[in-house]
Amino acid sequence: PRSSLKVSKTKQSSLVTKCEIGDSLEEFLTKATPDKGLIRLMMCMGEAIKTISFKVRTASCGGTACVNSFGDEQLAVDMLADKLLFEALTYSHVCKYACSEEVPELQDMGGPVEGGFSVAFDPLDGSSIVDTNFTVGTIFGVWPGDKLTGVTGADQVAAAMGIYGPRTTYVLAIKGFPGTHEFLLLDEGK
Repeated sequence: PRSSLKVSKTKQSSLVTKCEIGDSLEEFLTKATPDKGLIRLMMCMGEAIKTISFKVRTASCGGTACVNSFGDEQLAVDMLADKLLFEALTYSHVCKYACSEEVPELQDMGGPVEGGFSVAFDPLDGSSIVDTNFTVGTIFGVWPGDKLTGVTGADQVAAAMGIYGPRTTYVLAIKGFPGTHEFLLLDEGK
């Protein structure tokens, strides 16, 4: 099935990009990278972002009476977003390791070392203000292989964020493809 995420605008460098406004997420990714594993991972994360968007609007935002290793109170919606993202990474079959702000220890996601990826993410940045109806988001970085220590931002093959507010957008950058690219969720939760 075609994704309901569509390019809404592109911040371009001086290089000509091949994508067009109106391209689906999958169409864009196919033009942006030949790496089918990276395409699959970014599509799976896009699906998780769509689900989180719906859940942010409808889930309980109460605390879980837990504190993460950074001293932040973990809200139920944080834990739900965290679970959905880990599930998406497992489902991708291309993620070897992942960690999050809620679960900072490396988790083996079952993907390959060779040709696979490692992902670090904050499942719901700003979750403490969800009840105020301010914008919150998911932030993640993708690195090749099986390392998340000793790597830098320059080593990333992709970085993205899902922004949940009056609209839901998925903003991403792919190494070797100029610009940042924003996709707009057209249908709630679909």
